[in-house]
Amino acid sequence: MRLGQAFVLLASILSTFMLPPAFGGNEKNYTYLALGDSVAYGMDPTKFISVPPLPKPEDFTGYPELVAVVEHLAQSKKEVNAACPGETSGSFIYGAANPFKDAGCYYPFLAPVAFRSLGLLHTSYTGTQLEFAISQLDTNKHINLVTLGIGSNDIVLALAACPDGNPACQAANVNFAALIVSANLKTILDAIREHYSGTLILMNSYSPNQVFDGAVGTLNTTIAAAAASHPGVKLVNAFDAFKAASVKFGGDPCAAGLLIVKPDQTCDIHPSPPGQAVLAAAVELALHKP
Repeated sequence: MRLGQAFVLLASILSTFMLPPAFGGNEKNYTYLALGDSVAYGMDPTKFISVPPLPKPEDFTGYPELVAVVEHLAQSKKEVNAACPGETSGSFIYGAANPFKDAGCYYPFLAPVAFRSLGLLHTSYTGTQLEFAISQLDTNKHINLVTLGIGSNDIVLALAACPDGNPACQAANVNFAALIVSANLKTILDAIREHYSGTLILMNSYSPNQVFDGAVGTLNTTIAAAAASHPGVKLVNAFDAFKAASVKFGGDPCAAGLLIVKPDQTCDIHPSPPGQAVLAAAVELALHKP
């Protein structure tokens, strides 16, 4: 079976399990810790169109919840999703003190709200996401799977700093952001590995359209290097997964239905339920391939 067929088949199976998230796992018994940004969170900006009231965290389902279903962790509440929409590699470590801010976790810049201040996370915790992860890895020895997807918002902010779309500005900003992500990923992975020796999956970034391919490629080179420099870290290639799943649509994830459709019928950059299923399929293939 070809890679594209494998992703489509497994994603179609996973999409049948688009159940409400089973959050709130007991901190003493959960076995899967999901870390990251809006993709892992399951962000859907269309849920904020008619507010108030604000949507609830359980209204959002990310790929970790689908992985939890397949791994038989959902019903027993053994998966905890600590992801924060808008989180950057810097805010993951430094929180609100991150000098480059973020895209919605602490500061409502590109996100509709600041998720931390409004208590919209799937899992409530104080401190930074890295601090929460380390505290759980120290106290919960049942954890045997950690997934991490971070860095995409660094690139989003880098591109947004060039409002005129100047290619030279964008290229310079993306290259600088990639250097920041590289340093931050080293800090993050070093810290996790100091406290945890189990399965650790690092996911790279998919591209929402061909305009972003170059910037995402620069980011993914950085992410791949970070994974390679940390023995035992498995790299999940979200970029290739989206390309494989949208090959019949000219490689366009919007046309393939992998992205959330906005009211004006254009596509948002966040994964739709089928898109989340493709990401979960990529994680499953990484977990179980020979």
